[in-house]
Amino acid sequence: MPAAARLSEAANQRPRCDLFILQRTLTVLALVALLLFPGVSEAKNMQGKLGFGYQSALTGARGLTLTYWAAERFALQFLAGAEFKLNKKNDVNTTIHFGLGGRFVVMSTRSANLSIGLRAVMAYAPNLWVHATSLRCTPDGADSVCIEETSTSTVTNVLQFGVEAPIEVEYFFSDAFSIMLGAGVMAVFVPKEGALLEPWGLGAVHEANHKGIGIGTGAIFGAAAFNFYL
Repeated sequence: MPAAARLSEAANQRPRCDLFILQRTLTVLALVALLLFPGVSEAKNMQGKLGFGYQSALTGARGLTLTYWAAERFALQFLAGAEFKLNKKNDVNTTIHFGLGGRFVVMSTRSANLSIGLRAVMAYAPNLWVHATSLRCTPDGADSVCIEETSTSTVTNVLQFGVEAPIEVEYFFSDAFSIMLGAGVMAVFVPKEGALLEPWGLGAVHEANHKGIGIGTGAIFGAAAFNFYL
């Protein structure tokens, strides 16, 4: 890789690394604070409750959620989200996120549940913009002048899959509202066309044809949720 390209890549990665370190630190502190919050051993019984909210998953899937507590300690969750990007020509780039999973409560207090879960996610893009950057160098006397050139193409019907096993703390401000933070294990598989999911933390990959596995991954905004319960 040319020196100019390496310096450019390092400069782009530095802010992401700094934000990742901050997010992991805040996640650990938040999880510890919730677990140490005073309470009793009585379980937070949500059986039969139906919740609507938002989830940002470890794998990078994001969207609105529907949660149903089928039992006192077991909940099912469905996730769906979409984004639409328009260029100067008003061409649309659409990405749809889906997720399906469940979680089981292993520890609880009057105000919080600690659960382990399993979630499968999928992202679909009917039309995906693929950006490619190349370095074009031309001789200039004894030296060379290099210019970065960017080209854009469109590919259709792109799918990306991921799976995660989160450890999540859900804190209930009341019977009707809660927030949730998580960390855990995740794996993502980037298709040859490029990434649709944008995970943070250990194992996060965004390059085409890459696979990422993270153990102990998590981020304050990369694995968070809120729910309103009926």
